[in-house]
Amino acid sequence: MVEAPTSTQFPTELEPPPRVTWLLGGERLQRLRTSQALLALGLVALCVAWGVVAGRRAGTPLGWLVGWALTALSGQLACVALVRSGRTALWSDPALTQPQIVLTLVLAHAVYPMVGELRAGIQPIIITILMFAAFDLRPAQTARLSVLALGLLATAMYVGVEVWPRQALWRHELAMLLLMSFVIPGVWILATRLAHIRARLLDQRQELRDALKRIEALAVRDALTGLYNRRQAERLLERALRRHRRSGTAFAIALVDLDHFKGVNDRYGHEAGDTVLRHFAQVAQAQLRETDTLTRWGGEEFLLLIDDADPEAARGTAERLRRTVQQSPAPMLHGSLGITVSIGVATAGRGEPGAALLRRADEALYRAKDGGRNRVELARPERSG
Repeated sequence: MVEAPTSTQFPTELEPPPRVTWLLGGERLQRLRTSQALLALGLVALCVAWGVVAGRRAGTPLGWLVGWALTALSGQLACVALVRSGRTALWSDPALTQPQIVLTLVLAHAVYPMVGELRAGIQPIIITILMFAAFDLRPAQTARLSVLALGLLATAMYVGVEVWPRQALWRHELAMLLLMSFVIPGVWILATRLAHIRARLLDQRQELRDALKRIEALAVRDALTGLYNRRQAERLLERALRRHRRSGTAFAIALVDLDHFKGVNDRYGHEAGDTVLRHFAQVAQAQLRETDTLTRWGGEEFLLLIDDADPEAARGTAERLRRTVQQSPAPMLHGSLGITVSIGVATAGRGEPGAALLRRADEALYRAKDGGRNRVELARPERSG
């Protein structure tokens, strides 16, 4: 069929500068994921700096702190490199959100015993890490990470008191563990609420897309028959004529009129008339080529765009349509109603405007009606000069 117009087009995204593309990647989602990974790297670097300073103040050997810092930075750098390479694009977690959170949780708790009395500063870091999970991961994933965080915290406290004594007392650690046992599940509850909000937003976005499609369809479709309406038919005709002028291939139109349609409305009512119009549209479309387009021109009149057809081929298409309609009575409430059509066919002349082509087809249609209806008439050739 003649191509339909594309959906509403929105301005395309501006191309980022070459330096941005080099750093973050060329594809929009990849740039977003790489940006997030680089942000996480910056936060890890700040935490590492704090951990080294706090550890030295607590008297932790520099070698331990340097080893921990290098592990943290190299692990996060590896995540950035993987995301930037694009290899994770088809993974279930292309941004590597969960692996990065697990890595930072393990490293945050690893430094817990090394920072002495400043270890309480680790708790806000843990909450911040889990907040990333709440916004980016599913509630079940956040729940598992919350359990992991509590388990790592309990382990780090044990190490701080029993293995790496740095003025840590069990009563203080247990009080902190009890507090975190209330705070961390709160993050999971928040993640659950956020997941519901995201799901509702996705549903609303889909509803908006569906509504936009319906609005676009109403703008170009006839509500009764489902065919393109007259406004869209005029656009398609002009587009087909431009293509005809460029390629030089034959192109024709046919004006189709349902015979004695007013009598159907007068005798059986407008509901029966609507049934006849819908029936005609279904029957006609079923026997047309995919490259041909039937549109509702107005009332009981239809415009058929016939692609790549010389006068005889176009006449043959119209004749097949006429016979098919005659052989396909419209089903009514009681029995059926035979219908026929009169058709005027016109083949586009070189450079002929659409209005002139329509006028010739209309003249042929009236000759078909004057000749007794239920017939096809071919338009006279375009007048020269």
